Order: sequence, then structure tokens, then C-alpha cells
Amino acid sequence: IEKIKAGKAHELSEGDTLYLGACTKGPTAAKSLRSQPFSEEKAKQRAYSLKQSYMTYVLNTYVFGETENERIIKNVEKMESTGFEKYLIDKIRPYFGRTQKSLKEEFNIIGYPKNINEIIISKILGLEGRISSTAEFIKADIVPKTIRISEKNTIKESMSFPTFKFSEIIKETWETSEFKQYLEQKKFLFIIFKYKGDSLTLKDIVFWSIPEKDILEVQKVWEKTVDIIKSGVQTWRVGNKTYNNLPKAKDNYVAHVRPHARNSSDTYELPEGGGLTKQCFWLNNTYIMSQVEKYLNN
Repeated sequence: IEKIKAGKAHELSEGDTLYLGACTKGPTAAKSLRSQPFSEEKAKQRAYSLKQSYMTYVLNTYVFGETENERIIKNVEKMESTGFEKYLIDKIRPYFGRTQKSLKEEFNIIGYPKNINEIIISKILGLEGRISSTAEFIKADIVPKTIRISEKNTIKESMSFPTFKFSEIIKETWETSEFKQYLEQKKFLFIIFKYKGDSLTLKDIVFWSIPEKDILEVQKVWEKTVDIIKSGVQTWRVGNKTYNNLPKAKDNYVAHVRPHARNSSDTYELPEGGGLTKQCFWLNNTYIMSQVEKYLNN
């Protein structure tokens, strides 16, 4: 309702909310466009739906009898006036400005596991397991992602997604593609750390879902990728490295395609035969920085 009143019905996304989503309706994006009351821009027709992730959790827990996952919210009454996101942020806010090292020592975290920053957030919330495995995160389809920002306010790493199989992605259309569904339905928790010299400091946490206008940019990358795979991926070697003609970060300000594999032998079969190193879509590091920089004071 808030977005509609602000004339932003065209920016609605399932990722805006937790269990109840505003899903698109209509056979194609073009045919689903409707007038909205506070803007001249057309908006996609939508309907309320309980999210797939929520219904899957309900099915597994209450029908198939699987053990319910650990909960972040132990007492629902404590968050009724604030909502889940603000409740979580308020719980973690007192630790903003603390170094990764001091938090690691406080919570007795041994070594430097790959997901150490997610572990730190889990410990702050008093969890035994990972925050990504909690009932709330699974039901709401929230994905935690650590963002490391340099002193110069840049991000080194782009954000990766699950790999796609070349022989399967060419059978999809964009409207029904797995990647479109993934982006539209997921909400992300950015765990933001910032460098000061060699030290990492917990700066902020941000709930984020990709804006509708940027999904349109991802669509361009997806369609170009499918066209290249259908016509045959071109590869060439320079020294010890193999390159290909799949979309690069310089081709689009939001997304690109590049390898996401254990090594050069970790491949998927191409439609015309032979194999290519597993690939996935990535959100550009510069794009991610543009999304989180408004939360940085300096």
C-alpha cells in the first residue's frame, strides 16, 4: 500500500515482504501491465500469495513432521510492535563499530571459518546454528551475504548465485526462468563489514531485495547468455587462461556471467557437445556498492 500511494506500484517485488508476497499475474509481462492510481507509469498486475518457501516449510514441518528449525524470535510479543527486520537490526545495532577480532574473541570463535561473519551475527542473536538455517530465514527466503568494503568505499568481490546448466537454461524463457524466480522471491541480508587498515569492523546490516528496474537489466544479460549458448559458446586461450564470449561486467552495470567452479575440470556439458567450466550469474561489485553506500556514514 505504501508503494502504491507513493506512485511506485511498478517497483513492487515479492522480495519486499516476508511470508506474504505480491506475485505477478498474467501470461506475459507486457500483457500484465495495468494503470496505477498515483503515477502515469504502467505497473504489473499482482496478487497476494503465500511464498513458496513459506509453504514448503509448512509442508515439511506440519505435514511430513520434520523437526522444526531453530528460531530467532523466542517471544513473538517482543517484536509485534516493530516487525521482524527492525527487531533483528535493533538486536545487532549495539555491536556496530566492533572489530571482527574483538567479536571473535567475545564469542569464542575458533580459527577463521569461511563464513565467520555469518557465525558472528548468529552468536550475537544467541543462536546455536547458522542464521541461514533458522525457521524465519527459511520461511521468508532470506539469504545472508557478507559485504566487505574497503577504506575507499569499494567492494572487491561481486556476488555469485547458483550455477546453471547450459542444456537446461536454453529450454527456459525469461518469464519462467529459475533465475528470475530466484531474484524476485529472495530477500538478502547484507552483513556489512568495513576495513580500517587490516582490521574489519562491523558497520551495518541491511535487508535488501533487487529493485524491479534492475531485474530488467539482469534480463538483458540472461537473454544474451541464452542466445550465446544456443549459437555456440566461443572459447580461446591466452597463456594458461581460457576465455569465453559470455556477458562481461563491462557489458552491463548490474550483472555478468563468469565461472563458479572448483577448478577447470569442474564442468557442465554444452548443447553441441564438449564441456565448459561451470558458470553462474553475478551481480557486479560496483552495482552492489551503489546499493549499500547510502548506509555508510564515511
